[in-house]
Amino acid sequence: MFCHRTRNWTRQANSKILEGLFRQLSEPIILEADALNILSQLPTLLNSIPKNSILTSHPKEFERLVGAWNNDEQKIQKLLDFSKKYHVYIVLKGAYTAIACPEGHIYFNTTGNPGLATAGSGEVLTGLLGSFLAQGFNPLQSEQLGAFIHGKAGDEVEKRNDCKGANCSHASQCFCQSF
Repeated sequence: MFCHRTRNWTRQANSKILEGLFRQLSEPIILEADALNILSQLPTLLNSIPKNSILTSHPKEFERLVGAWNNDEQKIQKLLDFSKKYHVYIVLKGAYTAIACPEGHIYFNTTGNPGLATAGSGEVLTGLLGSFLAQGFNPLQSEQLGAFIHGKAGDEVEKRNDCKGANCSHASQCFCQSF
């Protein structure tokens, strides 16, 4: 997983790390946050992403990668085109999180709520996805399970707290019920 936040490192140093990882790895990895921002600034690296890797993105990060869209239909088409072109799986976070596959399929997750749109929530999702990949699930299964459980945990937090807002630690405490 590569989700290093730029603090004391320069973006150039992070891009060198990312480029080195891509050269050394053949297994799928998970990319999110600043890794996606680096890729949007250095599109030549896109062809180096290990096949079947997973990108987890919120809409603004995805827009930086593919350019703006005028409507949801265009957004979904860009999602499918990108997934096919670079042979990666994409979790586009949001209401009804979209899961795109390089084979041209798209799935929508119906669990979750606005309370998941909080700092650290994406990292929790990335950890779930990584755990499923490490257990031998394929990227599509990992995305579907991860998005569902992450969203279901967010729904459980909302039900318990009778509120829309929560932080990522609240959701991670509800994983057992989500399974």
